[in-house]
Amino acid sequence: MTQLGDDGVSNAGQISVELSEDEALVLFDWLARFNERKDVDLADQAVGRILWDIE
Repeated sequence: MTQLGDDGVSNAGQISVELSEDEALVLFDWLARFNERKDVDLADQAVGRILWDIE
């Protein structure tokens, strides 16, 4: 079953996360600092890609 968002567009395979402005700022700051690090050792390259894409 395909779910439609409020605008009538399919959002299959997507989720939404609601954050306060403060929470969003902290998450963005953490992602930005994480992506600047050169010594990050992730077990899976896909995890790094997802974190980079979120920023």
